[in-house]
Amino acid sequence: MLRRPRADLAVSALRHLLSQRDPTRISPSDISALLIEYDVAGAEARSVLVQMWRQVLEAFLADDAFSDREIAYLEALREAFALTDEEVQSSEREVVHPRYAVALRDALADARLREDERASLSRLAQQLRLPEGVQEELYRRSTRALLEGLLKSSVADRRLSPDELHQLAAVAQHLGVTPNFDGATEAMLDRYALFWRIENGDLPSVAVENVPLDPDETCYSITPAEHYERRSEAGSAEGEGIVSVHIARGVYYRVGSVSDAQINRAPLKRVDGGHLLVTSHRVRFDGTQGSQAWRLREISSYQVYADGIVLEPRSGPAPSFTLGGDVELVAVILGAALARA
Repeated sequence: MLRRPRADLAVSALRHLLSQRDPTRISPSDISALLIEYDVAGAEARSVLVQMWRQVLEAFLADDAFSDREIAYLEALREAFALTDEEVQSSEREVVHPRYAVALRDALADARLREDERASLSRLAQQLRLPEGVQEELYRRSTRALLEGLLKSSVADRRLSPDELHQLAAVAQHLGVTPNFDGATEAMLDRYALFWRIENGDLPSVAVENVPLDPDETCYSITPAEHYERRSEAGSAEGEGIVSVHIARGVYYRVGSVSDAQINRAPLKRVDGGHLLVTSHRVRFDGTQGSQAWRLREISSYQVYADGIVLEPRSGPAPSFTLGGDVELVAVILGAALARA
């Protein structure tokens, strides 16, 4: 019969050899002969040796420390196994580094690092024989994960207040790290900070031409739009899976994000194209066929879709508007305007 590689038997033989002889008395040729005896070669042989090395690492880490005797044993074993730098470093990343990373995570759980916690981490690093560069890299990873978690929690409602931003900066300063957000994250933070300011009274002011406004009326938003109305024979708009945003004084648009669903145009007919304005007094549509307006106090709720908004007046038909601009921003502005009406 053809001989087949038996990695399992090679592993058992290696264990037996290490139980009988110290690694200082084992040569690479001894290891090579053992592997050849079981027809284990190439990548499979490297895998057997690396796995055995990792098992020894894990055994020595039972007390979260390496003694001088254990370090000497590992050095001799590495030489006997002829392990490469990459094989050793890869094993340490998978076996040793997580011990320190767990301790870091626990110490940073409260987003602070006390002096006694720093001292404890320093002792652990020494016991694990972690190089300073490795400690710094693990610290960077842990603090970055912490800041990302705080950021995710802060913007869960798609709003970012000055207090939340200050907290992020204070935690970063305390930990001695500089937040390094990419362009997309910076844009997201600016967007959610804008939403927060709008809801807290800092609504934008937009200049408009050829639109008669009341003396005390301010235009907050103007967006390209298409105006639709429900066909007379069409049924109710209910049951389309979109939750209406019911507005009362002091209550804001808090849906969180625009729905992925688009306005169902099947039961609708296009009325006109033009611009949708949100002001301090009303929602106004100016189209090529004329203008129509709904006073804010006459609007009981509205629906937000991926491509537009449906108003729900207290009486009369519910107009639908597909928007050519930032739907969520218009929804936030409309919610803030309705809350103040």
